[in-house]
Amino acid sequence: MELSPPVKDAVARLYETFQIYPLDREMEACPCCHEPDVGKVLLSKKLVELTAQDLWQYANEALQLWGGPEDFKHFLPRTFEILAECELESPWRATAFVDAEIVISKLRHGAWEKWPTHEQAAVREFLHAMWRTLIASEPTAEDEPKVGEWLCVLSQAETELSPYFTEWLQDGSPAANVNLARTLLTGAWTPQWNPFWGEEQAQAQFRQVEEWIKGSLVREKLARAYDRWPNEPFSEDLFSAAAMLQT
Repeated sequence: MELSPPVKDAVARLYETFQIYPLDREMEACPCCHEPDVGKVLLSKKLVELTAQDLWQYANEALQLWGGPEDFKHFLPRTFEILAECELESPWRATAFVDAEIVISKLRHGAWEKWPTHEQAAVREFLHAMWRTLIASEPTAEDEPKVGEWLCVLSQAETELSPYFTEWLQDGSPAANVNLARTLLTGAWTPQWNPFWGEEQAQAQFRQVEEWIKGSLVREKLARAYDRWPNEPFSEDLFSAAAMLQT
């Protein structure tokens, strides 16, 4: 899966929005945890040339052990671009980059909901573009539902998840319905699947997810999908997921 046009556009907007934050060549990392030259690689290339390997340690430690808010904003466009490439182009290659939950949680550590409105809007455009792309991604027999994991990813930054639920309910494509069914059947939305739900800041959001999934709208969506595609290979998943919600 390649980056969708909405994700590409959202990444471009991130670069445009956060270009006002220059590279700080004196950016400090915790001296107890790092060698003095730990940031050398970040200074050696242009932002757009940094690779996943170059940014891995910084993306993992930003704001907590390395740099401040403006440093994070400087690297944010490229960090999020790499995240999108790893999640969408190679979605099952778990070691490609820092866990998406960790990358997106940096927004919370950076108090992003207090950022200027246009910066928040650019970030949220990226999150929604990623979400819509994952919902509509064509599942295959061996794939696991990445979109289910992204319920937890979004919860690392967003307080209110209902806009994302609405987008999933409104997408009537076969892919969106199959992804929903497989998310339920595998338990990909649960703490048993994703340990990041154990983070304190995600627990309230998990209750939102649990209430939504167990509500009537999800069950009705799956039932309608089964009625629409009763003879398709994926119809059994739709039926099983809808039936599971009735018990």
